[in-house]
Amino acid sequence: MDYGETHLFDTMRIDYFAVSLPELQLFEENLTARNRLHCHFLIGLGCLGRGLTDRAEQELACVLQSDPAHTGAVWMPHPESRVLGL
Repeated sequence: MDYGETHLFDTMRIDYFAVSLPELQLFEENLTARNRLHCHFLIGLGCLGRGLTDRAEQELACVLQSDPAHTGAVWMPHPESRVLGL
């Protein structure tokens, strides 16, 4: 939870040296938005570990609203995962 809350509003950018990034990038991604989703997911996992299931559900719902295919956030409320018990 601490990492997610600390880095939630960080602005991300690619930092690379000369040849470490390919010339042609097929998929340009918003790294700041990706970081924000990752932080919400980590906060959700931390809330689960602390037994704060209501907040965990809110954080995971936030992730799924932006990325409906986020594997971790999709799996948590799934009945077979038995994590949230929904």
